[in-house]
Amino acid sequence: MERGFLLGLLLSCLQLTPSVHAANCSQLPPDTLKVGLTPSPPFVIHDTNEGWQGLSVELWQTLASQLSLTWQFCDMANPHHSHPENNTQHWTVAGGLKAVQNDELDLLLGALTITSEREKLGDFSLPFFHTGLSIATRPDRHLWDELWEWASKPSSIAFVLFLIAIAPLLAMLIRYLERDQDQELLDGPKGHSFANTVLWVTLLCTGRAGAFDMKSFTARVLATLLSFAGITVLASLVAVATSSTVMSSMDKQITSLSALSNHRVAVMEGTSVQQFLKEHGIRATTVPSVDAGLKALMDNKVDAVVHDRPVLQYNIHMLPADQRPMLHNALLNEEFYSFYLQQNSTLLEQINQALPETIADSQWQTAMNRYLGAKH
Repeated sequence: MERGFLLGLLLSCLQLTPSVHAANCSQLPPDTLKVGLTPSPPFVIHDTNEGWQGLSVELWQTLASQLSLTWQFCDMANPHHSHPENNTQHWTVAGGLKAVQNDELDLLLGALTITSEREKLGDFSLPFFHTGLSIATRPDRHLWDELWEWASKPSSIAFVLFLIAIAPLLAMLIRYLERDQDQELLDGPKGHSFANTVLWVTLLCTGRAGAFDMKSFTARVLATLLSFAGITVLASLVAVATSSTVMSSMDKQITSLSALSNHRVAVMEGTSVQQFLKEHGIRATTVPSVDAGLKALMDNKVDAVVHDRPVLQYNIHMLPADQRPMLHNALLNEEFYSFYLQQNSTLLEQINQALPETIADSQWQTAMNRYLGAKH
């Protein structure tokens, strides 16, 4: 079986008719299959230089070679509209499905989930991949990361600089204004050393030596300013620490459908995932791509992204290590990926006969390991 898969890949590379780049299919001969692709890494990946790649693409190339089929990848504007090569647009899931149903395409490749609604207007091949929906949330963040983010804000920097640079001067001025008052709290340790000044700043900024302890009106005003600044900084630090703990706990709890109901959820527009969430009464914000959803998640615009697990897994893996969301292990449902063809297509039986042996080949497992990693 391994030899068969390798032979299929070799033949697909040697064939002159099909191309890994989408082309204008308006003038194709009748016996050439028009194949559409919906970008969905790692199943369908578009590379400007190397053309189309991915699990679904490699599988189709192998099957087409085994069946001696003549085919061509077609872009979104085909087969009825001609346009410059650099203006190529890719098929969306909804657009590609409709193109097959309207006989504009013979076949659609992607991470296409088998659903009863789609089967009413087209035919699915036997499934070649088993998966389900997963939830991605923001990663666990350490308290020090949160504190550093807070300290990097301009407002935080201004407060800190105020305390470091101005507060000691104001504290010394207050001591000067109150020099004739016989108050133990205001006198503090005898002397005017740096340590003594630091102690004064601490007392004033934490409210231990507040405005009502002062006799001079000017000293009271200055003490109020210092107390306000100090308490604001301390309150901000406490808020950051509390928020970090609460948000981390909440993100860990978003692991089920019921938990999604109380959070902001992002879903890719026009997919079966959107319909799945709608059927379960979960309101979601639509995004144009998985990448856009993950970016919104990391920007704290949404609390969770729901999509097919292997697609989420691949997109998260492609992000920098410090910007990767957390992908939860639980599956929300069970899904099967398949090729989508026109209703009553004669090609369906040919694909179904060759598909089981092809995906049982060890080279298919090798391809999945290459795109999805050993644990998929």
